[in-house]
Formats: sequence, C-alpha cells, structure tokens
Amino acid sequence: MQKHSIEKWFEEYHEDIYHYLLYLLGNHTGEAEDLLQEVFIKVFKKIDSFKHDSSPKTWLISIARNTAFDYLRKRRFLFNKKSSDDMHNLISPYDNPEKDILEREDLKKLFSILSTLKPKYREVLFFKVHQELSTKETAVLMNCSENKVRVMLHRAKMEVRKKFDHEGSGFKWRNLNS
Repeated sequence: MQKHSIEKWFEEYHEDIYHYLLYLLGNHTGEAEDLLQEVFIKVFKKIDSFKHDSSPKTWLISIARNTAFDYLRKRRFLFNKKSSDDMHNLISPYDNPEKDILEREDLKKLFSILSTLKPKYREVLFFKVHQELSTKETAVLMNCSENKVRVMLHRAKMEVRKKFDHEGSGFKWRNLNS
C-alpha cells in the first residue's frame, strides 16, 4: 500500500473515526484528537497487514476501537455515562430547524436513556444506527457473530423503546423503530 491510500482514507474517514473516539471518551476532544493521530500512525505502520477482506473504514474503526480500549483501560473509566450535550454531537442535525427545536427535549431524553444502556448495547447502536455499518462489519468490529449483533441490536432497541414508553414519549429516532 502507498502513502496515498492513507491520505485518502484520512480524508474520507477521519470524521467518523473521530466521532467514534469522542463517543467512547465523552467530551474529551483533546484526547479524541490525540487518539485519532495515534490511530493513523498505527495505520501507517500496519498498512501492509491490510488484507482487503473488509472495507478500509471497518479496518480503521477496528484499529480505533482497540486503540481507544487500550487507552481507556489505562485510564480506568471505560464507558462513563455521557451527558446529553456530549451525545448530541453524535447525531447529525435535522434538515428542518423547526423540527430540531421541537424534538430537542426528546433528544435529551434519548441521550439520557442511551447512557443507561449496557456498553455493548450503546456500541451496537453507535455502529448500526449512527455509523450505518452493516451487520457483518459490526460483528467484525465487536468480535462476535452476526447473529449476536442482531440480537444485541434488537434488545437495545427494545430497551430504548421500553424506557421511552415508560416516560410517555412518542419519540421516533432514525432507524430505531425499524
């Protein structure tokens, strides 16, 4: 592989990887930026080990995941609860500003609920709903079977729906009710 590929991958995927790192770290932008650099240093060193049996994005996120988990293990704060403001940065804004204003309160409820989920449920929702990765790509990143991804996704969605129903909200989050 050439340096050109790494530059192209950085241009295409650095925002996705940064958002993923930010998700794992909370609102620690400096740490996420540092880890993003570390990820691409590792990519530069390991570029010859890329076997093309997954997409470059999946491979890059896998490296980012391992890098972040190593970092978090060292810091001992793996999957701290995120504030709703931290989590709001992960969802792209609505196309309609009026809709954004009307649903801001439901978003806060959603982020609060997401922070109470098991770490694996939050992670599967991040990969499947926010990153829109395939079940196969998510399984590779989470080191589990595709069936387990489907089960975790189903359970995570059910738990979120149940908690929203308990609060009496009719909120519908992108792809969550499908």
